[in-house]
Amino acid sequence: MAKSFSKRWQNGEISNFQYLMLLNTLAGRGYSDLTQYPVFPWVLADYESETLDLKSPQSFCKFDKPMGSQTAEREDEFRKWLGGQFDHADRLFNSVKDTWLSAAGKSNTSDVKEMIPEFFYIPEFLENRFNLDLGVKQSGEKIGDVVLPPWAKGSAREFIRKHREALESDYVSENLHCWIDLIFGYKQRGKAAEEAINVFYHYTYEGNVDIDPVSDPTMKASKLAQINHFGQTPKQLFLKPHIKRRTDRKIPPLPLRYSTNLMPQQVRQSSSSISQIVTFTEKIFIAKENSLLKSLTYNKFFSWGFPDRNSMHWSQSQFLVTGADDGVVAVWRFDKNNRLSLMRALCAHTGKITCLHVSQAYSLIETGSEDCSVILWDLTNLVFVKQLPLFLAPVSAVHVNELTGIVVMAAGIMRAVWSINGDCLVVVNTSQLPSDLILSVMSPMHSDWQDKLVRNGPPERNIEGVEHVQVDHAQSAQIPQASCYSTPSYERSEAVVER
Repeated sequence: MAKSFSKRWQNGEISNFQYLMLLNTLAGRGYSDLTQYPVFPWVLADYESETLDLKSPQSFCKFDKPMGSQTAEREDEFRKWLGGQFDHADRLFNSVKDTWLSAAGKSNTSDVKEMIPEFFYIPEFLENRFNLDLGVKQSGEKIGDVVLPPWAKGSAREFIRKHREALESDYVSENLHCWIDLIFGYKQRGKAAEEAINVFYHYTYEGNVDIDPVSDPTMKASKLAQINHFGQTPKQLFLKPHIKRRTDRKIPPLPLRYSTNLMPQQVRQSSSSISQIVTFTEKIFIAKENSLLKSLTYNKFFSWGFPDRNSMHWSQSQFLVTGADDGVVAVWRFDKNNRLSLMRALCAHTGKITCLHVSQAYSLIETGSEDCSVILWDLTNLVFVKQLPLFLAPVSAVHVNELTGIVVMAAGIMRAVWSINGDCLVVVNTSQLPSDLILSVMSPMHSDWQDKLVRNGPPERNIEGVEHVQVDHAQSAQIPQASCYSTPSYERSEAVVER
């Protein structure tokens, strides 16, 4: 299985991030065990510059060297090093630069930490949002939010975006196989590991310790404590040098890059309004007004608008979510006979449900209403999670990006983007014409570190380019919830829209 994924990665069919997550999964590493937590490489070596240059090799770490050999001086120290403590008293993570210098610098041979996946997709973990008392370092420095590199411009979200962009850069793609050799491959054990100075405490290797025959409870507890202290080396997946990613791989084009040049072309005509368009196996399926295609094969559909006054349906797998005129959101389950049984009715809206979206990736239901509110519900426990600040008009469209978790919504001519945790990233007035209403929104999943947005609305029905925004950190912190509809300052990035 690892070889099939390697081939897909080599051909550019999956991203570097996706491939590393797959390798961690195949090696038995997951989020539920801290001793076998997913491991990711340090990608960058520049945490001091005001601007990050992803074209310069000097901006990146050495992928063919373990963390103990990132500098010649540190490599010499490790060759001489025979033992010592693996823990320091002053080790809380509060600076990206300091952590890099500790793990790759020449002064600390007891620190060879790699990264974790969160550095590439969760900005919130870098912030002490609840003002927890994390203590004071020996230097007298109070620990709060993680200190970010200058090129992050004080924004955890910008740090994650640039860090993810670096992970998917050409330089990393051309050298990542060297790191895989060290962590999951032939340089993990034996003579090749010794030559690469890539050896660790013997208890950390799979199969080196069998605690079941140990009858002494004190000795067994001692060995378990050492395993928990040192962690576990990933399972060895490759016994030969890992293939290199092709430089001539076909990189999928950005789907919306040329959106301003798109020309309308009629595919088919419908006698009524169209509520849904789906492309599947090179075919285009449409659903008429008051109907919805069932997912997976799209050969069945739901319809409504009958005396029960249900107004909106959304189906995902074995679940069906409906929204009604009375503001009730109902979650249904299909049984073996394809009959529906009510799981729970969710009540919070005071007006008609106008739109909803189900994200199985984030276990989230997002609902919009005529009462100008958007509410997030937990799909697993079927409970209320959060209500976003009220819009100035009834909500007409909602969407959750399955990769990034970005929440997109529209109300009238206003479009807003929120994080999965309910942080207002940007609100944009898309038109000067009150009648130019937004009917639907979509966020493509081509490059999940460079979000793009599609908006749909009458009357001209053409697609126009819209910049994806990066909210200014200082400004966004000052946006009060009640008035977050004033557009904050932002920096250019990329994205899109239809009128």
